[in-house]
Amino acid sequence: MQIYESAQDIEYHYTNLRALKKMMETDTFNMNDVEADKRGGPHMSLTRMRSSRSGYGWGMMRNAEKFGEVVIRIELDGRMLNNVRNINVRPYDYNYNEFRDGFDNEGLDFDSETMQMPQRMQILKYAQNGELKSPYNTEEVEAEDSLTLNGDDQIVDASNYITRIDIFLPSHLSESQLGLWDIFLRRYLDDYPDWSEKMHFYNDINAFDYQRDDKELPISFLYGLYKQQYAQSLAENIVLTERDIRKMINETMRRIMKRL
Repeated sequence: MQIYESAQDIEYHYTNLRALKKMMETDTFNMNDVEADKRGGPHMSLTRMRSSRSGYGWGMMRNAEKFGEVVIRIELDGRMLNNVRNINVRPYDYNYNEFRDGFDNEGLDFDSETMQMPQRMQILKYAQNGELKSPYNTEEVEAEDSLTLNGDDQIVDASNYITRIDIFLPSHLSESQLGLWDIFLRRYLDDYPDWSEKMHFYNDINAFDYQRDDKELPISFLYGLYKQQYAQSLAENIVLTERDIRKMINETMRRIMKRL
C-alpha cells in the first residue's frame, strides 16, 4: 500500500513571470520533469520558507537585480492541496542536493563545451568568495518540499488553492521581461480576476518577505514604475513620435485605472 505524505498548512511556490502567465491561462499547475528520478516523478517545487533569503527564493531574488527579472511567490493552502487525489508532498533538501551534490567531485568544475562553471557551482563560488554571505548550511536542511501526484502531471483549478500571490519588481527589467510585463498589465490583470485579485506588488525586499500590505505598490503605480524604460525601448525599436509614445502609455494607464 502506497503511503502519501502531506503538505504543511502553508506552502510557497517561487516562479517567474512567463510561468505565471501560463498558469493563469490554463488555471493549472503542471508538474516539472526536471530531476524526476530524484524526486519520485514529475514534481512541483515547494518551500515552507516565505523568505527570499534562502532556498529557491534566494536564487530568484539574486536574478531579479542581476538580470532584471520579476520574482513571483505563490502562497498555497496546504490543507486544500492535501485533498488532491494521489498528492504526495515530501521534504527535499534543496540546499544540499541542488548546490552541494558533486561540488567537490573531480571534473565538474567547468562545462567542457561552454567552458562555463555549472550554475550550482557558480552560486557556491559566489557565496564562498565573500561577495554575499551564503544562505546555505553545511548540514542538510529539509526546508523545501517536492510535490508529486503518483502518475498525474497536473493540478487543475489551480486558483482554488492559492491564498495570495506576491510579486517583486526589480529596479530595472530586462528587454524580454519588459515585453512580458507590458502584456501582463494590459491583458492578464483584467482577463484572469481569480488570479489577479490575489496579487500584491512590491519593489522593497523586506516588504515582499514580510507581506507588508501597507507597503505594496498601488495598481496605478505599476506601469509608471517602468514608464521611462518603456519609452526608451519603443523609441529604439519603433519609429514613433513622442505623441505616439504618450498615447500608448496613457491608454495602458487608463486600463489600469479602470480596475481601481
